[in-house]
Amino acid sequence: MEESLSLGLVLPLCVAVGLLGYTIADILRVPGILFYLVLGVLMGPSCLDLMPSAELTAALPEIVPVAAAIILFEGALSLDIDAIRDATKPLRGLLTWGAVINFLGASAAARLVGGLELGPAFVFGALMVVTGPTVITPILRRTPLVPRVRALLHWEAILIDPLGVVLGVLALAFVVDSAGEGIGVEPLLHLAVQLAWGTGIGASLGLLTANILKRPFFSVGSPVERSNLLALSAGTLAFVAGNAVIDEGGIVAATAAGLVLGAHSIPMLHGIREFKEQITTVLVAGLFVALAASVPLSQVTALGWPGLAVVVLVALVVRPLAVLAATFGSGMSLAEKAAVAWIGPRGIIAAAVAALGAIELHEHGVPGGEALQALVFATIAGTVVVQGLSARWVTAWLGVADPEAGGVLLVGGPLGPDIARVLRQYDVPVVIVDTNHRTLATAREHDVAAVTGLATDRAVLEQAYEEHAVESLVAMTRDPRFNAEVAAVGREVMTAERVFRADLKGVDDELRPTEQVAFLAPLDLDQIIHEWEEERACIGDKLIDKPQLLEVMPGIVPMFVVRDGGATIAVPGMHVKAGDVVIFLVRVMHPEASMI
Repeated sequence: MEESLSLGLVLPLCVAVGLLGYTIADILRVPGILFYLVLGVLMGPSCLDLMPSAELTAALPEIVPVAAAIILFEGALSLDIDAIRDATKPLRGLLTWGAVINFLGASAAARLVGGLELGPAFVFGALMVVTGPTVITPILRRTPLVPRVRALLHWEAILIDPLGVVLGVLALAFVVDSAGEGIGVEPLLHLAVQLAWGTGIGASLGLLTANILKRPFFSVGSPVERSNLLALSAGTLAFVAGNAVIDEGGIVAATAAGLVLGAHSIPMLHGIREFKEQITTVLVAGLFVALAASVPLSQVTALGWPGLAVVVLVALVVRPLAVLAATFGSGMSLAEKAAVAWIGPRGIIAAAVAALGAIELHEHGVPGGEALQALVFATIAGTVVVQGLSARWVTAWLGVADPEAGGVLLVGGPLGPDIARVLRQYDVPVVIVDTNHRTLATAREHDVAAVTGLATDRAVLEQAYEEHAVESLVAMTRDPRFNAEVAAVGREVMTAERVFRADLKGVDDELRPTEQVAFLAPLDLDQIIHEWEEERACIGDKLIDKPQLLEVMPGIVPMFVVRDGGATIAVPGMHVKAGDVVIFLVRVMHPEASMI
């Protein structure tokens, strides 16, 4: 184009295009960053040239930090402190030794192979620590994995995100300070002051906000909407206050504020998180499209073979070494370690800090800023495209894809806790989603994970699915229309062939092509729940001693087959083998029910 659009038009266009890309990616269940990259390149100087390069370059130092701060505030707010405290050995390893090896290994590759200057290579290494939920979550949704691998990848992405970006920002500040003062005590002291002030300011604001949200007057009127706005205000104010006190302290402060706020028990916290996720989706979509559009393809191709070699080394050498060190002595199999090593794409936070870094380094006379940004984008593109799209096939080849068995997400009404209790006796991961506090309390008494919320709310199902090692969903309430709605939302969140309904009665009177029936045949759940409430039905189990075809018998309905710590939904034509355990619904008043 002869003339680019104005910045005032381009930024809203980036948001609109980015959200379009997110929608398409969500339908296809692939990382949205794939479409952000493609659409950004189309808008950039190498194709349509819609971006006002000079204006955008001048605006990015103002836009990127505040957007990154809000994204990180939301990420920190969503952290499960109990999960950090109870982290498994492999997860602790990935957050410590793994992060160190990724940092040092990527820095060395960028310096020795890619030819970056020492400072930019140092920043590159810090950014390669981050994977991030924006790229990992879509991969996990379309890739059935054994529970241990999926849980490890999920929690690594969530917990490493704020750690990695703070490391990247501090590394950038250290390089910029060292450029003027030389490597010595002064830059290190400034780094420590940034971290201390940012943490202190953010923690103070997070604590203040948490105490305000707990006050009785916040439950009057529309507490969720009021809480959403206050939380967003706190995160933004933490960024402003942190930057006002000390350069680059804002991102650290926003992250600390989110951590402290998320650690408190606040009734409206789920609603706040959901609201923040929506804000973050808009920011991520618009920001990444704008960043991708600001990088000419010529800068990426100028990296040549050395740049490609760095991407290969980061993905195929550094990441596997980090995983091997982190999981040493954990009891994980070599195939499980290989799967974790393969699925390590980089995402939006690395791109945002790299763009900021390129500008900061240029302004302070440090060479290599453009090469840093180009190399980060090349790594993001390479890892997301290759690892993201191949994860399903690679994990199947490694033997850690688990299309058959796993944990169970129950939307089961009154029957849910009783079914979950029996499944937990065989160490099957189970999570119940319900709004009934008595049902949830009963579930927790039996060591069953419980999520409070309406199962037709996609955010609620996503939370249950992503935070727990579950692979299947069964909707089995009294209301068939509610079950149908739950199943429809479930197919958007997880692998469609793992979503089941146990009651199809009354919904068009026939099974739709996309719907699957659980437990061999549709059930009259209203009648069964009535019998259960009158203690005329119960949940039983039986150890199988010889191979056989699973069938419905008078008064006995097979529900789940337990094998190797996972549960499979009983479906027509299923065979069981010796050593399997079958979980039954027993209608005890039936004359033949005693045969089990």
